[in-house]
Amino acid sequence: MRTERSTRTARFTGHALLAVAVAASITVAMVGAVFVASEANAARPPELVTHCGQLVHRHGVLTQDLDCTAEVFAAVRLERRATLDLNGFSITGTAPASSDCWLSTCPGEADLVRCSVRCTVVGPGLLSGGRYGIVAASNLVDPSGAGTKRGRKINARNVTIANTVVAIEAWSGIARVQGLDAQSSGLGISARRIAVEDSQVTGSDIFGVRARSVRIRRSSLTGSGRSDVQTVQRPRIDEDSTCERSEKGHWGGISVVRQDPWGVCSSD
Repeated sequence: MRTERSTRTARFTGHALLAVAVAASITVAMVGAVFVASEANAARPPELVTHCGQLVHRHGVLTQDLDCTAEVFAAVRLERRATLDLNGFSITGTAPASSDCWLSTCPGEADLVRCSVRCTVVGPGLLSGGRYGIVAASNLVDPSGAGTKRGRKINARNVTIANTVVAIEAWSGIARVQGLDAQSSGLGISARRIAVEDSQVTGSDIFGVRARSVRIRRSSLTGSGRSDVQTVQRPRIDEDSTCERSEKGHWGGISVVRQDPWGVCSSD
């Protein structure tokens, strides 16, 4: 009896040790594969952006100023989660004929940076002219815009955007900007939720920012033709930020008449 029990115990122990060894081997192999993949990603060189209409898959770096005034769709296209480093250079498109092009496409005005769903654009660098400075949308290939869906998230850091119809557009999603300098656009930033830090939005024809909700820190929003801040919810603006006029809005269409102020800006 003792011999049979000892034999069964030895077999069980052997099987258990074998299972532990196999599991350890699998874990080591998985960790090794992740490490190798991480090394490969880290070692992957950036994609050099050298011409208008280029598609960036992961991480693009601008290598020269681009004159894309002849482009009819998008100067640079970014796939989902891709990053564009402006690297101190500029992308120029056709200056908008009217801020009304925000509501309907005007011929000859391409987007400067168009990304699939979500993307990151980092400076220093200048985006000038064009319909959108940066826009998040699913459609990267169809100039007609058919089937376009609004994107989810745009991150922009240390970028200057000037003379566009809309500087940054992530209509149904989130726009997070830091160190942004948006000048003389029809509309500064448009998104469902907006976070603005260490930035300035000046001289917009209509609104500086337009959102359901917005948080503004250490920033200046001034000189907009109608309101510097238009939101559905009360805007959160810290004491180190300035704005001249705010306005209560509703999500969807835009009222022709300026609505009641929130009482958070200097001229409210």
